[in-house]
Amino acid sequence: MKTLTPWIQNIYKTGTHDYGIAIFVILVTLLPFIHEFFIGEDGTLLPWVPFEERKIFNYSMVGVFLFYFLIQVKALIGLWFWKFHLINKRHEKYLWVPIIAAIYHMVILFLSARSTIWNNALIKLIGISMILIVVGLWDYRSELAYRQKNKRAFELFGGSNKRVVGLNEILWWIGMLALSCMLFVHDFMTYGNGKAMDWLPDFGFVEAMTHKTIVDGETVTWVWEFGSYRILIYTFMIYLYLFFCWLGPFISGKGRSYRPIIIVPVALSLLQLVLIISRQSESGLNNPDIRLWITLGCALLAATVFLYKYKHLVIDSPQTNVNET
Repeated sequence: MKTLTPWIQNIYKTGTHDYGIAIFVILVTLLPFIHEFFIGEDGTLLPWVPFEERKIFNYSMVGVFLFYFLIQVKALIGLWFWKFHLINKRHEKYLWVPIIAAIYHMVILFLSARSTIWNNALIKLIGISMILIVVGLWDYRSELAYRQKNKRAFELFGGSNKRVVGLNEILWWIGMLALSCMLFVHDFMTYGNGKAMDWLPDFGFVEAMTHKTIVDGETVTWVWEFGSYRILIYTFMIYLYLFFCWLGPFISGKGRSYRPIIIVPVALSLLQLVLIISRQSESGLNNPDIRLWITLGCALLAATVFLYKYKHLVIDSPQTNVNET
């Protein structure tokens, strides 16, 4: 083993499990825009793709369907990572709320039920609130049972003086509600035709964000490079949703060797938010080729941290000095 370089020794000691997770996270990061490599600017399939363009799951174009579907898959995987990091911890159960909400939206998508009552924003808000109440009661009863079970130990050695339901639990409740609602908050703010609802206070922002251009002799209205105010809000909120779905596992993954890799999907989601706010969504920075290189660059940087920050060199381990002959 002495002949191995420190770099190779580090790879040897880290193990294939952590590398598999790191590679998986990088591949998941590519999901929201990988379809752009075989979808044209008009949203239809490129000529070389061996499939016919057709309506799919009530979406007019395959590209639109793939964008919504893959972005929700990426978010759901991030939520599962988050839940895995909090396993056997009190707040783990709260993550069932956004997980169920994400699965529900995917079911609605595959059942082509977007125009039914089951996709109504108020119905979904009531459903999420009911799930939160159930999870809150579950958490409350679990904490009471835990304290009752360990009552004797608390009396002898001193127990927690915290309330059964404290500020942390309230913040988790509000946070999971807000996270779950990010998928359909645009329904409370805009009409189906894309215009802002009347109840929203108008300080001139919508008019300031709107501009018109002439395309093929027709006047087209744009809202910050998006076709409508509704599309702008939905796109911004979906990337904000993605950002938090992966920021959670990054924060909760403290001590795990693959944690630096999780910053890659966090950084890509943040980049998309910055591009939207800076009105650069149609710039070269949002080109799929550029985003691929940015992803690979972030992955390379994170991999360097991954290999060096958590290294356990074989030459420093007493166990590896056995059988060196």
